[in-house]
Amino acid sequence: MALFRDGQVCHFCQSPMTGDQDLLGFTFVASGNPIIRPLDDSVCHRQCLSDSNNRDEFVRAWNREAMHSLGTSWFLDVAADGSVSYLSSLDRLLYGLRIKRSRYLPAHISRRRPLVKMYLHHGCQTPFTLKYSYSFAHSFPAPQKLGISSALSGMIDWWVADYRSLCETERTDDLNMHTQWEANSTRGHEIWCKVCDEIGNRYRIVYLDSGQIWEPEDRDEPSDAPPPRNEAF
Repeated sequence: MALFRDGQVCHFCQSPMTGDQDLLGFTFVASGNPIIRPLDDSVCHRQCLSDSNNRDEFVRAWNREAMHSLGTSWFLDVAADGSVSYLSSLDRLLYGLRIKRSRYLPAHISRRRPLVKMYLHHGCQTPFTLKYSYSFAHSFPAPQKLGISSALSGMIDWWVADYRSLCETERTDDLNMHTQWEANSTRGHEIWCKVCDEIGNRYRIVYLDSGQIWEPEDRDEPSDAPPPRNEAF
């Protein structure tokens, strides 16, 4: 649910908005992408976005965020007249049946190479979520169930345990805690690379870090360390 109040300024035209206008709202995704960030958990005039020079880039970037965390209900598309809107119930059904096509929508998950999302969250027993579509149907397999080696599974278990420990002792004003969180994030990126090496031929492995989405193509980055999270993808 996007945050909105009458008088709020549209990001594009810088004019106040009212509830009786044709508005488009965006839920909170904590995106690190600068094109998404101004509208993260916010609202704009539908026409302003539709007329924006960055319309196509924004729609594709938003759908990239939505496909890994929100599902098809939050997929945007662009109509023939250039207007931006969320998929209707019928469009979602047709997309799920692989009938609807659009250059703005994410490619379907390959049945031969299912999606595995790797991320840490409060209370997680395993960092993996296995999906065969962008719907909410999924499972949470242990590393061994995915065919990950016992040595790497041990590293993953330690990473998860470290995350839980940090959650229990978190202090926002503690500089040392910030360093430990960064170390945990970097370790997750290293583990993701190893997981890709082991089972990337059978699964599409995506690592969701704070404000950052790492996909297999990102492994071609020249730096071993993650780039700054405010970089455009």
